[in-house]
Amino acid sequence: MKLWFGHCDPLVVLLCVLGLGPVRAVAGLIVGIDTGNPQQDHILAVDPLTGNIAPLATVFPVDSYFATSSGPAYNSILAYSPVNLYQIDVITGEAFLYACAYQPQCASVGDLAYDSSNGVIYGLGTFYGRGPEVLFQLNDSGMQYPGIPGSHWISYSWIGYLGVDDISVMEFVPGLGLYGVTDGNTPAGFTIDEKTGQASFLTPLSEAGVPYGITGLAYYSETGRLLASSGSLPGLGSGPPGAIFLLDPMNGLMTPLNVDAPNLFGIAEARTPEPGPAWMLLMGLTACFVVRRFGRLCR
Repeated sequence: MKLWFGHCDPLVVLLCVLGLGPVRAVAGLIVGIDTGNPQQDHILAVDPLTGNIAPLATVFPVDSYFATSSGPAYNSILAYSPVNLYQIDVITGEAFLYACAYQPQCASVGDLAYDSSNGVIYGLGTFYGRGPEVLFQLNDSGMQYPGIPGSHWISYSWIGYLGVDDISVMEFVPGLGLYGVTDGNTPAGFTIDEKTGQASFLTPLSEAGVPYGITGLAYYSETGRLLASSGSLPGLGSGPPGAIFLLDPMNGLMTPLNVDAPNLFGIAEARTPEPGPAWMLLMGLTACFVVRRFGRLCR
């Protein structure tokens, strides 16, 4: 039997498909990993408006992870353990190794930022733990690391020196580019040139009430808000609880959202796919109905 749409105008069929199918993700979920319990790593969802925290999943295999960046895959973030980099599915909690095998393709990278519009992962670190800070690009070979199913074999390519040695975390902010903050005696925000790596002073930060300094940044794509976390790594003492802040990169103003949060050293946005909007669905269904009812656009 011949399908009713088999001889229809391709434009109509396209409208049907667009109306019924999903669109690219524009939503996101801010998450962090509680580093307060080394026996179990809990992925926690952070409300970007209030800073409130809710449990989401448990990471496996167990390690001491902290979130560092959005990931290229939906529902995922990139996170560091004390030794390696992983991609973590925030829904299932499963962690997949990102492994760099040989020098000089490897680097000592402490923080990452993902530009989803261009599919580029940037790294902030040094050559083998020595020398001035450098901006790197993380390159995924598309191959598995030998003997480890689901893993990613990666390398780092050098972009350029920052010219500032105490930028500790960074995030990609659409319209602004790479944005980093220093953790020295005078906290400040900097823009980082993605082509040269050069950091340029933007504004000082109002860091009053931040218990550990800024240890994580996450851009929430739905509202254009930049969130900052403050926490400590495992083994560095009990200290005060963690905190979540709203950070305006243009004026450096930090607004506290939750100053009694779990110990989230890092936070990141997990991009989540969204279904097509209602008007696209209505358009597709209407076009399909017109074709079936009248057949005027069919050959």
